[in-house]
Amino acid sequence: MPGVSAIAASTPSIDSKREALADFLVRLKKARAWVDDHTDEYADLWAKKANLDPNVSRHWLRQAHMTVGPVDA
Repeated sequence: MPGVSAIAASTPSIDSKREALADFLVRLKKARAWVDDHTDEYADLWAKKANLDPNVSRHWLRQAHMTVGPVDA
């Protein structure tokens, strides 16, 4: 589901998982790009799943322009 979120973790907790986390971020960025290219299709699926008016979900996603990236250095 779309939304604003952040994920935080300590360096020791992710050191052994860097490869898996990098793979996850690549997949997440590809998924976001797919939504940008299929906004109405995704909005309709989201509306159905969340019991929303499709016009609301379409409007929200057209305005959102969500990105995936670090919060800080």
